[in-house]
Amino acid sequence: MVGLNSPFGLLGQIKDKRGYTHGYVMWKQPWMMYIIEMADMPRYDEKADVPVFDNVTEIKRHLGTN
Repeated sequence: MVGLNSPFGLLGQIKDKRGYTHGYVMWKQPWMMYIIEMADMPRYDEKADVPVFDNVTEIKRHLGTN
């Protein structure tokens, strides 16, 4: 998951993860608290490729310092 596209996505995610009802999310806690909590939660980006090197020579070649 990369990001949410609307407040409805945020609302749905809060309800799903915490088991809250729609009424509870809308009226029991300020919206800013939900937004701050969701912004600070860890998330994964499947598109990020991390290079893996087996030795120093490959690292130097990747950095262009060979």
